[in-house]
Amino acid sequence: MSDSFEMDEIGGDREYRWYEVRQAYGAAVEQALRQLETIEPDLTRELVESSGSCWQGAQIDAKAKELVAIAVLMTAGSQRRSQLKARLHSALNMGCSKRAILETVLEVALCADFKLAANGVRIAREVFQERSYDANDPSESAPAPT
Repeated sequence: MSDSFEMDEIGGDREYRWYEVRQAYGAAVEQALRQLETIEPDLTRELVESSGSCWQGAQIDAKAKELVAIAVLMTAGSQRRSQLKARLHSALNMGCSKRAILETVLEVALCADFKLAANGVRIAREVFQERSYDANDPSESAPAPT
């Protein structure tokens, strides 16, 4: 990525949007989207632009939005496992702590279903292990993987 941002045809900051996607979802998702761009450039542009704009609301910050997404995906059960993992990584990339994620899981347990929450804990532990977080330190926050 260059240090200067190029403006696209609708006036948005195209490279900054790509930067937002990379920060939130990681390099693997960015790479997959860049491959999709070679086949479906219009669809990819829409995905990248909408991904970035969803974090720009004035009332709810990006961390809170990721925690809401985690809670919603947890209530969908195993059908949304891969999406839940991606959003857990995204929440950590956005700066959410393990404690914030685990408190979100607790809310799902209290408000929705204990079985779904237990499944969410298992998936969260996988993500924490993938990122080499100490499983016994719920407050740990680490930089996003490169």
